[in-house]
Amino acid sequence: QAVSGNTSDAGTMQDVINSLMPWERDYLLIGMDHSISALSGNPAAGGRFDILTDVTGVAWGRPFSMHPDGSIWFIGSRGGLYRLGAGERKPYRVSETTIDERLADLALDTVVVEMQWDDRMQAFLIIISPIDQTTATTHYLYDVRNNAWFPWVFATVAQNPKVIHLMDGDAVADRVLLMGSWDGYLRNVDYDSDDDDGVAIDSYVMIGPLQNGAMVPILLSGLQAVLGASASDVTYSVHVGDSAEEALAAAESFGGKFAAGRGRWSRQRVSGHAIYIKLRNSANNETWSLERLNAMVSQTSEAFARRF
Repeated sequence: QAVSGNTSDAGTMQDVINSLMPWERDYLLIGMDHSISALSGNPAAGGRFDILTDVTGVAWGRPFSMHPDGSIWFIGSRGGLYRLGAGERKPYRVSETTIDERLADLALDTVVVEMQWDDRMQAFLIIISPIDQTTATTHYLYDVRNNAWFPWVFATVAQNPKVIHLMDGDAVADRVLLMGSWDGYLRNVDYDSDDDDGVAIDSYVMIGPLQNGAMVPILLSGLQAVLGASASDVTYSVHVGDSAEEALAAAESFGGKFAAGRGRWSRQRVSGHAIYIKLRNSANNETWSLERLNAMVSQTSEAFARRF
């Protein structure tokens, strides 16, 4: 039956409710604008509301998902990915040492956030869907095993999903994530596809920064990649700067291509305080995988170290 949130014997709601998160049989998390409460039991028969935290709330929409270990994960009202384990009273901010700044910059008044656990990828799919369908956006996949974030963008804004749903059937083809998009299509995540509805997938990774703790310049004198046996060609580029931030934004110093299997060494040389290596493939109907990247790096003289 309905229970009044401000006059019930179980307690009162002190905040604006953004999301209701069912957790286990008799436990409901209530995500509010700047706080989180928990409803235990039946509020009409001895149940109660308890405040878990008044430091963060929960984003509007369905920004939560369950992990197989029984914990619940969600996007906070100020950004950030949080985890709350069974029996715990305070949520842990998972993203605080990774992409917290990106998530903190989300304009949560203009988007709807949705999350879903993908058991095959062992990751959370996080959808950032703008209310205005003409607005470009970046979605995220969080790989729990490696604590790794993968931002991804659709080729057209019409492909941006408004809702995601896990269809968990018995057949392999029935265990898929479904996405309902702005263009009216219902799509599923295809783990073996080499394009997006005929559009090439531009995939890349930045590896680094390579640098010395004493800020002494380093010399990169060789690169070798070991790609998967059936991988398509991958282009590489080297980016150098006086700091990691500068190197990440720097233009390419030199580049080339790596082919499938164990490639030949590239002997081009470059030195700097910080170095990034970018691997990329943007061709249609091609896929690639990296087994190992080898680099020959040596320290230069301290006479070239930075001075402050």
